[in-house]
Amino acid sequence: MGITSSVGLATGLNVDDIVSKLMSAEQQPAVLLQQKSTKLSTQLSAFGQIKSVVSSLADSVTALGSADKYAAMSARVSDSTALTATSSTSALAGTYNVKVLNLAQGQRVATNSGATPTVGNGTLTIQLGTYKTDASNVTSFEAASTTAAPIAFTGSTLTELRDSINKSGAGVTASIVNDGTSDRLVLASNSTGAATGFKITGTDGLSGFSYDASTNATGNSFTGLQSAQDSKVEIQGLTITRSSNTVENAIPGVTLNLTAQTTTNPVVVTVAKDNSQASTAIQNLVKAYNGMVSTMSAMTSYDAKNDKASVLTGDASVTSMRNLARNALTQSIRLSDGSSMRLSDLGVTLQKDGTLAVDNTKLNKALTEQPARVSEFLAGNDTTKGLSKLVSGTLDTINGTGGSLAGKTKGLQASIDSIGKQLDSWDSRLTSIEARYRAQFTALETTISSMQSTQSFLTQQLAALPGMG
Repeated sequence: MGITSSVGLATGLNVDDIVSKLMSAEQQPAVLLQQKSTKLSTQLSAFGQIKSVVSSLADSVTALGSADKYAAMSARVSDSTALTATSSTSALAGTYNVKVLNLAQGQRVATNSGATPTVGNGTLTIQLGTYKTDASNVTSFEAASTTAAPIAFTGSTLTELRDSINKSGAGVTASIVNDGTSDRLVLASNSTGAATGFKITGTDGLSGFSYDASTNATGNSFTGLQSAQDSKVEIQGLTITRSSNTVENAIPGVTLNLTAQTTTNPVVVTVAKDNSQASTAIQNLVKAYNGMVSTMSAMTSYDAKNDKASVLTGDASVTSMRNLARNALTQSIRLSDGSSMRLSDLGVTLQKDGTLAVDNTKLNKALTEQPARVSEFLAGNDTTKGLSKLVSGTLDTINGTGGSLAGKTKGLQASIDSIGKQLDSWDSRLTSIEARYRAQFTALETTISSMQSTQSFLTQQLAALPGMG
């Protein structure tokens, strides 16, 4: 509110100073309202922090609900340059010797180096199939049951031929590579395996592009660069073939990804129980719970030495939320075999300061020796509602849409909004009060000034009477 500086000419009063002090007294209720609003806003922010840490706890609890974590298996290899391995929950613990004898590959051919071959109108038939060698070392081509339609080509360049082949869906990919001397058309199988070999038959302007690896024909435009073959691995002395370099379930529940042939020593694949996922999930739970406890304690603590309260000191709802979460996490759950289990059986125990601590030795022992019971306890099954679901339900009563935190924040926001309206009303009222004070002082000045004028007139009149002076 602007106050125009002035000193009463008739009264000699400092009107601005007087009005300022009067308004300071008038503003006290508004000041108190503003202080209350600030306090409520601080509390609202504090509950926002509590909501955040409770949400983090809820996320960590949900992560416990995946049963696969407790049945996880790992597959390690002694030489990752030859192969890598992954395992599923169905894998069985054991050690396996693996030799990579062949990698799967597709067929690849290229036009001869030198002069670019003549390209003209004609047809090109590309048949997929398998090249087989019999006992007499005679190789023949066995076409697949289905084959792409012949390519009816019209054109005169390798680029046009390449594009026609790629549009045909014949099961091969064509490209052009310059070897420093000439452009060469390269054809390669789209996939790997012995059955991805191909035979090419050209007619008319493409007759020079025929190719059959079994006849070793000369005079055509193609040179064989790579033959199609299956991958071949030896596992525990048994030879296994696949059409790709991914070998699934040759070792139950294990997938081998082949990358190079082995030389002399086999690769040792070790399949074992993997506790890392479950252990990490439980460690994250403890970390999230302790973070919640730490935040709530900081919000509600009281510094007796300095006689200083925290923002939510004395708010019983925060203590209630913490107790609900603690009781839910530390409850005992009856399993389908009639036994019971709680977090302390996994080495997770409650400390004097209200936080949780993990005995990693006890945790790993439980995960290794009792994975099924731990899974039922934490993730649940058809007959048991696991800890994850039970605690999630409890946390939802705290942090859900209709939970206690939502009720607290809604109430605080409503109070802040109400005070905001009262402050708006006070602003208008204070403006009117100041205007009234100034009008009163203006009237006082006018009255005093008038009285002073009357006094001056009377004094002059009296001085003019005979005998006066």
